Amino acid sequence: MRGSLGIVRYCWGEAAFTHQDFLRARARHGEYPGYSDRPSDAFAHLAADLRGVAADVLTLTDQNFRAIAAAAAASPKPHLP
Repeated sequence: MRGSLGIVRYCWGEAAFTHQDFLRARARHGEYPGYSDRPSDAFAHLAADLRGVAADVLTLTDQNFRAIAAAAAASPKPHLP
């Protein structure tokens, strides 16, 4: 088992977006990545998102997946101050 979780990315063919892109496209906020002294907590935060605010990422149609990927690619990424 990995000790920590990297950037979560969903891919379907050539279309792809990150977990954060998905939440941003849906105007939602999740627990992942969370802040903790234990790197393994990121797994629990992602699992909570996939059971809750991001559950529908697991059932997207091809058309909806591609639309979110296109929206993610077109929108500016947030920057740190």
